[in-house]
Amino acid sequence: MSIYAPLEQGEFRLLNLASGLWDEDIECGLIQIPLRYKPTFDALSYAWGSPEAIRSVGLNS
Repeated sequence: MSIYAPLEQGEFRLLNLASGLWDEDIECGLIQIPLRYKPTFDALSYAWGSPEAIRSVGLNS
């Protein structure tokens, strides 16, 4: 069972990252957007790293 509402046809989810300082926890939220709105966004990637480099991420908090 998913914790997210199903997407309608032609929708996708964007992760909206809040501004913050380097040493603050990362805050973000998921938003559903119809593709027809053609929002501008930057693609995000990640890399595996040291397990000591752990940060908290707040989602929709």
